[in-house]
Amino acid sequence: MSPFALPPLMESVARTGKCLLIEEGTRSLGWGAEVAALLAETLGDKLKQVKRLAAVETPVPAAVSLEKNMLPQQEDIETLLRKMSA
Repeated sequence: MSPFALPPLMESVARTGKCLLIEEGTRSLGWGAEVAALLAETLGDKLKQVKRLAAVETPVPAAVSLEKNMLPQQEDIETLLRKMSA
């Protein structure tokens, strides 16, 4: 996703102080890590909470039934959003 439209995200996160980054790639060294770093550098103390939800740190299997166990699912997203809202 390059170039990434960062200003709209920055405006939204500046209002709430929170951000949940969800990606199908693995958590380490990925897109979400870069966006989290940009948010921290730009927003500083306005940034209260950044969470990342990503695939398990293994290659994603080709079988759809196995893939579902590796990638973030709706339940995972809902659970993390509830925790962030508390």
